[in-house]
Amino acid sequence: MGLGRRDGLERHLRPYRNGRDLTGRSRGAWVLDFYGMTAPMVRERFPEAYQHLIEQVKELRDPQGRLVGRDANARAVYREFWWIFGEPRAQFRPALKGLKRYIVTVETAKHRLFQFLDADVIADNMLVCVADDDAATLAVLSSRVHTAWCAASGGSLEDRPRYTKSRCFDPFPFPPLTHDQRAGLREAGEALDAHRRAVLAENPDITLTALYNVLERVRTGAPLGPAEEAVKQRGLVLILRDLHRDIDELTLQAYGWPSATPDAVIVQTLARLNRRRRTEEAKGDVAWLRPDYQRGRATEPAPVAQLLPLGPRPDAAPSLRIFPKPPYERPLAVQAALGEAASPQQTSDLARRFKGGRRNERRIDQALVILHRYGHVHRLEDGRWSPR
Repeated sequence: MGLGRRDGLERHLRPYRNGRDLTGRSRGAWVLDFYGMTAPMVRERFPEAYQHLIEQVKELRDPQGRLVGRDANARAVYREFWWIFGEPRAQFRPALKGLKRYIVTVETAKHRLFQFLDADVIADNMLVCVADDDAATLAVLSSRVHTAWCAASGGSLEDRPRYTKSRCFDPFPFPPLTHDQRAGLREAGEALDAHRRAVLAENPDITLTALYNVLERVRTGAPLGPAEEAVKQRGLVLILRDLHRDIDELTLQAYGWPSATPDAVIVQTLARLNRRRRTEEAKGDVAWLRPDYQRGRATEPAPVAQLLPLGPRPDAAPSLRIFPKPPYERPLAVQAALGEAASPQQTSDLARRFKGGRRNERRIDQALVILHRYGHVHRLEDGRWSPR
């Protein structure tokens, strides 16, 4: 492809990572990336690489001779920019300027893990990327607070939670941090990142998924088999548990919440904080994550905290929610609907907030009973329900 003969081609060879590289073991894959160049520029400067991309990317055919390359892709951006690896991330790539690393998470995964990638690594389109190199941000995203939020606002694929950036990250109201709080979270985030990297480097047969499978069983007190016990010992899983405990405690302190705050209360309080942030942003008071970068690019306040999918815009007619199919998701959905109401609600009132209306009343009643059992809602004498 001209490597070693075409000056500058090596700068367009980039390491590439996908979800399996992160949760399992990296394959050490590399890709050609000509982001920022036009097709004629690539053809003129790197003709061998250009021909390789025409054959293996643009006009690729399967063994039966059917066109399966970019020319057959249904998405216009893939067809039109066939020489650029993946989909051009016109906003994300400039945001990496000046950063040595950025944060990623696998879009669909059993465990919601956030980690750093070096800035020169190309991320697969199924990785959700955050252009921030601050370990304090990594810590907050790795906390129980954000995990609870994701469980309530994200979707799922089969039995694996799905992290949709527009629902899980964009509306998430990060805590306002003092200098000391940011320093503490940053130290905790760096410690988590360093611990996991060290464990994986010293144990080539252990993966992040294996570590967190065992951590989950340790947290619940479930018995470990011999292989799991080996991962626990060699992977220093008890230290991993303690590092996450420290992050949870520091994050809850940053919000000003008690350590034992239940997940359902966390989600409900975050929803209220989200609505308050939106009001502040409408007035131009934006809680930027990277103020130096974001303020310089903003011609008008671009909200960090978008509308939480769990509720409507203030003073706007609420759109109908989709009533969750999985029974375990229903209490949170009902609790969120009740929390956004201006007054106590009958079951029939809540049913009107969901698509399907009265057909959902029996399931809503069941969810309310569960919420009442755990102290999250209160039933008035007239039969209406209100949040505690």
